[in-house]
Amino acid sequence: MEEVTKVAICLCIDDDESVLLAKRKTGFGADKLFGADKLIGPSGEIRLGEKPDEAAIQRLWEESHLTGKAEDLKQVALLYIYFQNALRFTCYVYTLHKWQGKPQETPGTKKAEMYKFSKLPFGTSDMCAGDQKWLPRVLMGGQVITAHVYYDDKGTRLDDFDYENATFKQ
Repeated sequence: MEEVTKVAICLCIDDDESVLLAKRKTGFGADKLFGADKLIGPSGEIRLGEKPDEAAIQRLWEESHLTGKAEDLKQVALLYIYFQNALRFTCYVYTLHKWQGKPQETPGTKKAEMYKFSKLPFGTSDMCAGDQKWLPRVLMGGQVITAHVYYDDKGTRLDDFDYENATFKQ
């Protein structure tokens, strides 16, 4: 049985309804393939002893060279990602509206860029199929959700998606 990987995702959002995304050079999990070469906000595995919000700020720096404060984060989603019905990832998703610096390429990601909500590449291979289900609800719908995202055994084909509205302690 595979260990469940905990991931923190930080979505930097500006006043122009744009979100900071970058293509990952490597993915998540034991094989480092899930999410590789896909657009996502600065993100990474939560290390032993880290709280999810602290991890989101640390991964923001590691994946973009931007800085922010944990107290400025708002949790907007908790994602449970399954491969062939086995839980593989638990993702804590936060939004951040105040940060400092200019995005830079890092060992883990290509240079991040701002994408208008209305021009996100949904329906393309640039994003994980599951992200195309939950991200619009969070960004454009203003929803706060808990979602279950089901992929095939390799994490390449989306088999099912369900969600419910949620409330998180901020």
